[in-house]
Amino acid sequence: MTFQKRSHPAPTVSGWSELGSVIAVNARLLLAALFVVVARQLWPDSPEWYGFGLISICLVGASVALAIDGFREMLRGLARKRTVESQTKDAVETKLSRPVSTDVLRDAGMKR
Repeated sequence: MTFQKRSHPAPTVSGWSELGSVIAVNARLLLAALFVVVARQLWPDSPEWYGFGLISICLVGASVALAIDGFREMLRGLARKRTVESQTKDAVETKLSRPVSTDVLRDAGMKR
């Protein structure tokens, strides 16, 4: 039975996709907040402007949908990050090989 030495986690180069996901989540949540502010400003004071009330209700519904979608995307990103970290935790570090000379290649039959 042999034991392997545990290596340190290898760094991943997934900054662009993570950055895009963060920007998408922030944009959704910002747009949801903007919709709520606009809905509050459009809410009518008197019943004769009921059309603005309907628009406000639609904006609030859209903001709730955007907020839910933003939080779902955030949870997906966190789950993806945890998965990548768990997969790279036990990764073996790369080892450098020795430089190959022409004599070694000739002895191996790879060069004439």
